[in-house]
Amino acid sequence: MKKTTIVLAILLFALIIIGGILYASLLGENNEAVSTASNFLTDIKNKKYTQAIEYYAVETRKELFKSNEDAINFHFLIELALLNHFNLLKSENYSFKMYRNNLWIPFTKNKTINLHVIYYSTDNNQKTIFQSNKADQVNNIITMQRVNGSWGISKINVDHESISGIFSKLQSESELDKYATVTKDGFLIKGISVNTDEMSDLEKRIMKFNFQKIIELLDSKS
Repeated sequence: MKKTTIVLAILLFALIIIGGILYASLLGENNEAVSTASNFLTDIKNKKYTQAIEYYAVETRKELFKSNEDAINFHFLIELALLNHFNLLKSENYSFKMYRNNLWIPFTKNKTINLHVIYYSTDNNQKTIFQSNKADQVNNIITMQRVNGSWGISKINVDHESISGIFSKLQSESELDKYATVTKDGFLIKGISVNTDEMSDLEKRIMKFNFQKIIELLDSKS
């Protein structure tokens, strides 16, 4: 009887160890999805709008982007809409946190993870702003899909009520080309009078974006 008890105890201990290893592996796979999405938003933050394409699932990439210009504009709009929602258009420095909405479990029909995001200012290291903005986090902003053993973005929820207004407005009104346009031969700077004292923070970011594209074009021709 005593021997049987010892054997059962050993088996139970082994099962606990195996279960712990499997659970840790599962969490690691789920965290990989969060890490991929975080790298995506970091690239956008660093103005690597074209490079950010690589984080999408192949089919989503084909559906969203017909050219690099599409990707550049789309990613700039995402950043702009999120910064606007979190009242960070004036901030020179910001960071973000991401949270999983659900847990992906292998061998089930669900192959996706939905992610929430919250942005906060790091100007003057004021990380306390993170706590005050948490209630305004944007839920289910990014959906990650597991395909062939790796994670890719299958959806950016631009219809979320927190960002849909400004996103659709700027996308439909061609505001992104308000000050300058890249053409097949170079670029066109539009004759618009600008009063910098009356410009909104949103307009300032759009102007910087316009001329950043021109700078990158000139750099590519050097």
